[in-house]
Amino acid sequence: MQSRSPLLAHQPQYVLVAQRLIEDVTSGRYPVGSLLPTEFDLCTQFGVSRHTVREAIRRLLDRGLVTRQRGIGTTVKANRVETRYVQTTAKIADLPRYVEDTLLVTTQAEEVIADEVLAELLKCPPGQRWMKVTGFRHVNKGKLPMALTDIYINAAYGGSVNSSAR
Repeated sequence: MQSRSPLLAHQPQYVLVAQRLIEDVTSGRYPVGSLLPTEFDLCTQFGVSRHTVREAIRRLLDRGLVTRQRGIGTTVKANRVETRYVQTTAKIADLPRYVEDTLLVTTQAEEVIADEVLAELLKCPPGQRWMKVTGFRHVNKGKLPMALTDIYINAAYGGSVNSSAR
């Protein structure tokens, strides 16, 4: 991979590619509304695999810099990184990553019965029992919480709930 600025060799390739693409977007090389090069072109440009390019682009997606659309490509939507935490959970297999990325410190656990509004939210019949766990999510063991989280667990799976969980 060619280098315009010193890069830390101990970082994974996808991080290096993402850093370079972020620099290119924020500097205006790829202006808002333009398309990034294709995955194939980026693989060639950086001398990396398609998997590496996809992971790098995912980092840009997570930072709110680009959007992707099948058949169109990756479009630049902003030239500044959004300061936000994004946890994508598109399938059950993504849930362990959420648990690994954050720490949940529970503040309350209670059994609730789904009224009509809650039943609609939970896609269950009214009257169903649930365990509601409330807590603060922390990133990287930070002292300040990043989010207040309510988790609803079907009572059939509730079991016991600790006051501090991962």
